[in-house]
Amino acid sequence: MKTLAKLLLFLSLLALPFVVRWFLYGRTTYQAPEIPSVSSDDIVLSTAAYNPYADQPTASNGRVIIDLAHENNLQIDDLTPLSQRLSARGAEIEMYTGNDGSLPELLRGATALVVVAPTGQFSADELDAIQSFVADGGRLLLAADPTRPATTEDEYYDLSSVLFPISAVPAANSLANLFGVSYFDDYLYNLNDNSGNYRNVRFEALDGDQPLFEGLDTLVLYASHSLRGGEVTLLAGDAKTRSNVRTGESSLAAAVFAEAGRVLVMGDMTFMTSPYHTMADNDHFLSNLADWLAADGRAWDVRDFPYLFTRPVSLVQTFAEALDPEMLTESIPLQAAFEDAGLEAALRTAPDAGGDVLYLGLYDKTEPLDDILDRAGVTVDLADGGLEPVDDGTGASPKDLVLVEDLGGFVAQNTALYIETHGADQRVLTVLASDEEMLVNAIARLVAADFSGCVSSGSVLVCDANVLSSEQSPPPDEPGEDAGQDGGMPVNCIESYASGYMSCTDEAGVLKVDVPVGWLDYDGSGWYVDGEMVGPGLAAAPDLAAYETSYDASGMFFGVSADLAQTGGDYHDLLAAYQDVYGPYCETAERLDYDDGVYVGQYDHYTNCSGYDAYVLATVPSEGDPPVVLLVIVQVPMGESDVVDQVWATFVIIGDV
Repeated sequence: MKTLAKLLLFLSLLALPFVVRWFLYGRTTYQAPEIPSVSSDDIVLSTAAYNPYADQPTASNGRVIIDLAHENNLQIDDLTPLSQRLSARGAEIEMYTGNDGSLPELLRGATALVVVAPTGQFSADELDAIQSFVADGGRLLLAADPTRPATTEDEYYDLSSVLFPISAVPAANSLANLFGVSYFDDYLYNLNDNSGNYRNVRFEALDGDQPLFEGLDTLVLYASHSLRGGEVTLLAGDAKTRSNVRTGESSLAAAVFAEAGRVLVMGDMTFMTSPYHTMADNDHFLSNLADWLAADGRAWDVRDFPYLFTRPVSLVQTFAEALDPEMLTESIPLQAAFEDAGLEAALRTAPDAGGDVLYLGLYDKTEPLDDILDRAGVTVDLADGGLEPVDDGTGASPKDLVLVEDLGGFVAQNTALYIETHGADQRVLTVLASDEEMLVNAIARLVAADFSGCVSSGSVLVCDANVLSSEQSPPPDEPGEDAGQDGGMPVNCIESYASGYMSCTDEAGVLKVDVPVGWLDYDGSGWYVDGEMVGPGLAAAPDLAAYETSYDASGMFFGVSADLAQTGGDYHDLLAAYQDVYGPYCETAERLDYDDGVYVGQYDHYTNCSGYDAYVLATVPSEGDPPVVLLVIVQVPMGESDVVDQVWATFVIIGDV
């Protein structure tokens, strides 16, 4: 009985919620609402507004390099719309894959570099080449995309690479950061004003003064990264455009200019692919972008040979009326170099009208080239009107000089001179040497595009004609790694106008100074303080190891630093630092003022350093920029001040610090 009661109680409690629910809600009969019928004719789907642009190309002579060497996440036709626009403008397109030629070599003749969706890091050498290319007037387009992550070899078989893609932002930033721009690992979106999807962001506030936006009203970017940095913001989202990472920020940049408009960084690359390039005004923008890339803004010079020429080239020999047979032979590699660059060249007795010119001449027959020399600030000063070799060990009379404004004098014998001049309708390159043998060597350096060890000022480049090219030079001899074969000069040194000295530059081509010809142990890698490079510098000695570790060995050091100047240091601080180096081991003779009209400062003269003298000179420019400090240290046997005098008379900054 008790069991039955328990069962009834259990069933009552189980039914109680249903009874209560029926009393509260279930007294009426449910009536389903009437569902209206919908006609398919009433359904309007959002369709893409295609807006193809009738391209109006203008002919150019651009040469555009497209990067494919950094694991670029691209499909086969992604860049076809842009490539077609460039080809319509006559631009030459070349792919850089990393397998056929180096990037520095390709950029030497390029007007623009296009880098899209890179996922591999750029090397230090590549970054240096790109930075130099942009500084020389070249243009760079860098475009990354949130939908193009880093790729893997097993991408289609590795589920983790699909679910957890590796960001390509570090790879893009390895290049963008070089120009003060950073990609964020995000995407932009707009829930209010978009093109069919919240990540398809519309940009309508376009600056009509920008040539890239000429004739445009609206651009649409598809999942764009946001950017920070740059000098000019080209595309910025409105107040409703947000980032999935940069919470609360607005006016987020999606495209910026850097380096005075020579570098364009974009957060999206989908807009230039098919069919998205035909949305809104994207197609018109692609045409404007092609115009920007195909334009030639390079500041061409001798180092860009043969790409500095744009028209058929006349090779003109100026030192004889009849064409020299040897010059005919040497013109063959010249013509081959021009042919490789897509240019025509022929040896002629006079320039062909409407073309460019390459003059080949000798120092003792410069009359046809006097106007070019005058404009370039070059004077050829030969004894009795011709070169006079003598037996004083220098190879030429000190009167046989080539004087170059801002660079000083060079012994004419063995010196090759390159002068580039150009006007609106013609480019002219002049190559001069002391004799035909040296002229042949100068041509070989030109064809090899090897200008290591040369010094320049403006449009003038001065080289040692005895050095054909770094690839052809034999291995260096001891004692120094840069010493020439059989005791020849280091690769960055050429014969000075002063007997017994050679004129040397650092590896960066910023500094120049004379040192004795016997100081063949050379290091031009830079000025280092506590293991960190603070600026360009060079050292030379008969034995650098002995000079750097002792006080009784000859040698010199010349360095310049903007970093030390900007961190509060001046020449007094440098002198004080070297008092701790020389003071305990030498006698301090005196501290004297220094002023040569270009640099001012002071120097300490230390004597009786185990039979040697040491001169520590610290200076700053006497006026104007750059804000730098210079340090010149010379150790010589006591009383041999002539070396110090020549070093002090010739140290000079010839490049950008």
